[in-house]
Amino acid sequence: RALDVVHPPVLHRNERHLAALYGGVTAGFEIIHGLVDRVMTLNQVKHRSVGAGSASTYWIEPSDDPAFFPGRAAAIMLDSGEGSAKLIGTFGVVHPEVISKDRYDIDFPCSAVEMNLEHFV
Repeated sequence: RALDVVHPPVLHRNERHLAALYGGVTAGFEIIHGLVDRVMTLNQVKHRSVGAGSASTYWIEPSDDPAFFPGRAAAIMLDSGEGSAKLIGTFGVVHPEVISKDRYDIDFPCSAVEMNLEHFV
């Protein structure tokens, strides 16, 4: 007697992400923001304030991500010309509770970014 084994489909996918952390005497929010702008420039995506009519534009919106300090977090939004905006990442000043001695033992202010790069490859 033969057994027929049925395997459910596996819903895995690999995605490329960029992550960076900057820490020092100051949190370096502007450095991380500059990194986001540079990544977008290298991928030929213009900020929507200067890219009207471009195939792809991005902009930054306030975010309430709890990993970041309140009022110091941003969502990276992308319109790749399809007319619908997608959240592709976040950045901001990392909340002190996230980088506390109990977790990572980081004693100085930090800013971080995480963004999905699949939209550019």
